[in-house]
Amino acid sequence: MGFPSEAGEPPKLLKGFQKIGLKPGQEQTVEFNLRDRDLSIWNSDTHSWQKQTGDFIVYVGSSSRDIRAQTKVHVMSKAEEEAKKKEKEAALQK
Repeated sequence: MGFPSEAGEPPKLLKGFQKIGLKPGQEQTVEFNLRDRDLSIWNSDTHSWQKQTGDFIVYVGSSSRDIRAQTKVHVMSKAEEEAKKKEKEAALQK
């Protein structure tokens, strides 16, 4: 997983792993649940985990050097969540 650049984390961090065997051309769905802690970094000043917001990249591959798929996931800040909630409420009132 790649954290937003503002987080200052390494380019790729392992946040889930599942070994599966596939034959050529075979496909299989694999699911991973990400917890808030998986999206957090340690703050040495407050001695606590702080959830990061912004654009994360989720990588899928056989290793960190053999990435075969990736997608972007946006994690909203509390302010973004509130703004989205107000937009939905306003749309429902129309």
